[in-house]
Amino acid sequence: MRKLIVCLFFLLPLLSASCGRPRTIPDGRFEKIIRELLLTNSYISYHGQSINNDSVDFYTPILKKYGYTEQDFRYSLGKMAMRKSSRITDVVDSALVDILKADSFYKGRAEIARRMEIAIRNIYKDTVYSNGDTVIRVRNREDLKRLTLKLPVSIGDYEIRFRYRIDSIDDANYHSAHLYLTNRLSPRMNTSYSTLKKGAWDSISLAVSARDTAIRSLTVIYDDYPTQAKRPNITVERVRVIYTPLVDSVRNEAFNRWSKFDSIVRFSIKDTYHAQDSGTLHLLSPLRLDTAGRVGL
Repeated sequence: MRKLIVCLFFLLPLLSASCGRPRTIPDGRFEKIIRELLLTNSYISYHGQSINNDSVDFYTPILKKYGYTEQDFRYSLGKMAMRKSSRITDVVDSALVDILKADSFYKGRAEIARRMEIAIRNIYKDTVYSNGDTVIRVRNREDLKRLTLKLPVSIGDYEIRFRYRIDSIDDANYHSAHLYLTNRLSPRMNTSYSTLKKGAWDSISLAVSARDTAIRSLTVIYDDYPTQAKRPNITVERVRVIYTPLVDSVRNEAFNRWSKFDSIVRFSIKDTYHAQDSGTLHLLSPLRLDTAGRVGL
């Protein structure tokens, strides 16, 4: 990012002059300004905009934030460039170190948030349907209706799991399982499907996400049996429908049920950057809630 130094000198003619005697920006504040210029430059580059494209619109507010003008910045930059010690390159290097520390810190916080969301989803994941020990056996076309399951839905994610076996005497050439959502306007939406195999017992898992409050139901077809086939021989067992709510809908409830946040996480501060709340979070995983709402392993 030292290329920004060159960019700054090209930027100077674009900055308007201000009246009055220019002030020298202290090194500490100059470093903070450079840090924000580096971050702004990275943002512009990431979004494909040229640093010379309306640059004053990007950089002038940064100077005003710290109470300085473009003329102050030009004057201070020129004085610093003439130094034999504590040169502009040293200021840029120091700003880069701070940026890298901040980057590490916030990546750590993002990882904490990701792991917390996984923990919350695992806690609130629930089996909303199970056929228990019931075995579905389809040996004629009149029994095909037993291969369809329809359930009401809430906003969240659904997964269907079951075991199946299609005997070799079954005369259909193609078998497939389907999972889809239904609302008042669309009989089928967000369809998920998978091809089924004949022969030995096999397991299958299908998933679908419900994000619209207008969605009314979820339909599972264990085997969408072809209309032209006449001799079905399909067996289905261990059917489970697993529901996971959106994290945003249960996050507050989860934290309210956990009487002490410290009982869920442990912090180990390993960096002086923002030491008051930085660190590495260790989750007790997998988390479980007992009937009293306490967290346990």
